[in-house]
Formats: sequence, structure tokens, C-alpha cells
Amino acid sequence: MQPQKQPPAEDVRTQQMRAFVDGTAFSGAPLQALRMDASVRRFFRVAKDGKTAVLMDARPPLEDTAVFETMQRKLSAIGLTVPEVYACDHTLGLVLMEDFGDERYFELITGKKESIDKLYGLAVDVLVHKMKADPAVALAESVAYSDEYWLFRVEQFLLHYMPHVLGREATAGEREDFLGLFRSAITTAHHFDDVLLHGDYGAQNLYYMPERGGIKSLGLIDFQDMTDARGNMMGSPAFDLVFLLQDVRIDLPQGLETAMRARFIEKTGITDRVLFDGEYATIGTAQAVKCLGLFARLGHGQGRKEYLDFIPYCWRNLNNNLTHPALGGIREWFAKNKIELHV
Repeated sequence: MQPQKQPPAEDVRTQQMRAFVDGTAFSGAPLQALRMDASVRRFFRVAKDGKTAVLMDARPPLEDTAVFETMQRKLSAIGLTVPEVYACDHTLGLVLMEDFGDERYFELITGKKESIDKLYGLAVDVLVHKMKADPAVALAESVAYSDEYWLFRVEQFLLHYMPHVLGREATAGEREDFLGLFRSAITTAHHFDDVLLHGDYGAQNLYYMPERGGIKSLGLIDFQDMTDARGNMMGSPAFDLVFLLQDVRIDLPQGLETAMRARFIEKTGITDRVLFDGEYATIGTAQAVKCLGLFARLGHGQGRKEYLDFIPYCWRNLNNNLTHPALGGIREWFAKNKIELHV
């Protein structure tokens, strides 16, 4: 007797998603694939009886939908707008949630449909609100965005950008100096109390929903750093601000970053701007370098060429941040090793 042939893994996953959706009010609704992001998550829209929802496919063990639900509850509890969760199966890594539509900040900005100052003023005000939220709620069971995790992420520049884009591996000396300089910079950038982190607070994850009023006019998605099965993290109040104002996927107007950073500092009551600006520049440098490695890996290693278009934005942010005096050593490392913008 011939052994029964097993269906391909993708067919099994499709069956799991179909059964999950069929156990909800959207039973029988077709799965319409939506855009991918830089993670392994996939998204689908379902529609029935004039209503829509979004299905997130976040397969364990790389993803953890329980963390997503935890973050959803916490952000909602402190008064922010996040998608309502209709159903979830954490064992399978499936979540059915409210659909915020297709027009994010990204589409509104690139299509010139809304005032950028208005959109970014709202986004900054939400960060101020989040910073002032009751820590007993906002930071419940949170873990720190550790220095070692930052170093793991900036190391992606050595592992992926240098071989894929520059065509060479980092030498042992270059690697040692690079990681040593970043370790020194990152470990000294802890001047302010930790806040709950969104983790990817940029134009592709924000929605303008004016009918909800006030800070609730900003809808948040992708509020977890789940690429490495992490989430519910806390860190510097400069973290999400950097992600917002140093977006690595969009070209923002000159002067917007300075104006919005000043707005954040004034509204939060931060008194030592020198320390905050140094922490902001350090996080911005680490973020830009990390994204150079990430986009090189996605663009060259995985054939997702659209990510190569973002590399100049990373260099723009990196060069701007490296003008800060506290980052002179890292600036000299790039100059000494003759590493500059290469697409």
C-alpha cells in the first residue's frame, strides 16, 4: 500500500486560515491578499454583508500573536486607537481584526491629500500622550529594548549591507571597531525614563481618522516588533519619535523634523534638550544603520528590489545624525573605511 501523500504546507495553511475565518461572522468570505511588509507576516481582507475585516497570518514560532493582542489591549487602555480584535488563535498565529482601510499616512502624504504639519502634529501629540500614560498600565510586563538587541540589529549592516552592496566582507578590525563604537554610544544613551514602544511608528503604520476626534484620530497598526518574536517593549521616549521623523521610506519636507522634535520636547516638558538631542541622534544612527542592513538583505538577498529604493533615505538620516558631536567616533569609522552611499 502506497503511503498517503501529504498536502504541501501552503495548502495546509490555507485550510487553517479558511477554517478560522469560517468560525467568525465572516464565514465564507474570500481571502483577498493585501500588501506585504518587511516581516514574515501576511495580511488578507475579508468582506461580507457590507463589512470588512483584516486577517493577519503570523506563523509561530517566528511570530507571537499573543504579544500583538497584549499590545492591542494596552494601547487601547491608555486611550489610543487600535484595531478591534474580532477573533484570534494564538496557537496557529491568526488574528481577525478591524479594517482601517487602505489610506495610511503614507498614501495621504505622497498623494498630497492632507496637510503634513497637521498629520505629524497629531502623531507627535499621540507620542506625548503615550509618554504621560500611567506606567502601571502602559509598562505592565514590558521588557526593555536592550543594548544587546540594538547591537544585534546594527550588526546587520556588517552582515548584509557590506557584502551585498559593497561587495566585500568586513575585516575583523572593522567589525571590532564598529561594534565597539556602537556599544559605547548605545550604552550611554539612557537619560530618560522608559516608555512603551510602538516599535515601527512610521507613515506606513498610521491612519488619519478625524471622525474619532482628538488623539483618537490617529489609528495605529503594526504596533509590535515581531520580526524576532519580540513585543511589549519599553525604551527611550526618543525611539518612536525617531521612527516617525526619520522615516526610511519617505522624503519629508525640510524643517519638519526640527519643528516636530521641538513640539515633542515642549509638550512632554523635557528640560535637558542637549541630552535628549544626543539620545535622539544615537537612536537615529542605530536605526539608519540597521535599516541599511535590512534593506540590503531584502533587496539583494531575497529579491524584493523595492526595498533598494529606500537605501538613500537611510543614508540621508545617517549623515544627518552623524553631525552630532557625541557620534564623532562612528562618523570617523565610516570616513576611515571609505563607506558612503552606494545603491
